[in-house]
Amino acid sequence: MRLDKCRITSDTEVPKVEYAFYVQGVGCMPLGDLCAIKAAPKNGKTTAIKKIVATDLSGESGPLSCNLNDPMILWWDSEQQMSDVKLIIEDIKKMTSLSYKKIDGHLKVYSLRKIDSKTMLEQLIAAIKAYRPDIVVIDGIAEFVDSVNDEVEAKKLIHQLMVASEEHHCAIICVLHENRAGNGDMKGHLGAMLTQKVAVVLE
Repeated sequence: MRLDKCRITSDTEVPKVEYAFYVQGVGCMPLGDLCAIKAAPKNGKTTAIKKIVATDLSGESGPLSCNLNDPMILWWDSEQQMSDVKLIIEDIKKMTSLSYKKIDGHLKVYSLRKIDSKTMLEQLIAAIKAYRPDIVVIDGIAEFVDSVNDEVEAKKLIHQLMVASEEHHCAIICVLHENRAGNGDMKGHLGAMLTQKVAVVLE
């Protein structure tokens, strides 16, 4: 049967779970799965990710730590202008005191504000295959779809990201705004689908 390769038994060997980072020794954001960060607009989502990436590159930052050896990180920014995207690198350098050579060697940052949503996912998957990152940041995932309320489009996108995270053993961190209702939910059907499918949601 075609499903035999999907069957899990008591003899199935599964890889040890690795995490993008630890908070006081507790693993957070497993590699091989989707994760999400949510907040209202301008409430520090990008700053939080900078802190996570700084930890991954330096090994430790305050209560955060990382056990990954020479991690490769892919940062996909689909919202900010180029000057703000450049600040990602500048701020991480300040947080870590690492050289630009070290940062550029392990952190691939892309400013994709001009890229069409129809080709965004295709290019992301190609980059994942090329660089084999441990961590992928999608800031923000809403730009991958024409409408966050298109249920079919949202389901297809999330499924493709789940497959990519498992096949390439990377943590894909999706950033999405909360909706305007103020109930803490992420926006639209895309947000509802993310909430159901991700391993971790940080607020």
